Amino acid sequence: MDAKKLYKLGKKLYDNDKYENILEELYIEIDDLLDALDDKRMEIKLLIEEKEEKENEDPETKIKKLYQELSEVATQIESFDKTEIEKKEKEMEIFKAKNKYKFMQLEEAEKKYAEAVKKKSPNIDIMLENLKKLRLNTLSLQKKLDRYQEAVKEAKKDLVKLEARRELILKQISEAQKKVHKKNTGQNEELEKIKSILAQKKVELDNIKTAIKKTFVKIGLKAQKEGLK
Repeated sequence: MDAKKLYKLGKKLYDNDKYENILEELYIEIDDLLDALDDKRMEIKLLIEEKEEKENEDPETKIKKLYQELSEVATQIESFDKTEIEKKEKEMEIFKAKNKYKFMQLEEAEKKYAEAVKKKSPNIDIMLENLKKLRLNTLSLQKKLDRYQEAVKEAKKDLVKLEARRELILKQISEAQKKVHKKNTGQNEELEKIKSILAQKKVELDNIKTAIKKTFVKIGLKAQKEGLK
């Protein structure tokens, strides 16, 4: 099966959420890449906005508009419904509390093994075997914890974007205030810098898109080997 067909198969299985247990790691990899894609698109969108503002507005006008936007974003953050976030965080904390001792055991074993490796301890093989057993015992717990963390991240996604927007506006206000009296040459240099960053971000965006396509092919390839349709 060629790469195009493997890609189509991988995307079909991902979209239908089939065989999650078998393809879980690759599904998580795709989810992470899609989140990175959204974040990169937001970065590019904000950079384009900043570039257009620098091209079309004088600093004083820009500052006034930024303060207006800051007020609007602050209002959205203040009124944001955090019920789902609090619910998901509570579920995660309860899970972590129930399994705290098991995670602590693994963490302590990891530290002791690392120290034994440095000191070339004669018991290193025994310690490694014990460590492998602990890792295996906590693997399912770690996967569950990862899912709780993903659920919290998903619940916070819109709020995080608003907070990131607020921080960017504050930074833009600070920079604009410092540069109100700068000459046009200085402003032009800054504009060129933004254009350069924007070009780099677009390259990074293309790289993420390529990685997503490759991961869909990997899903298709694994599905083919496992006989999944």
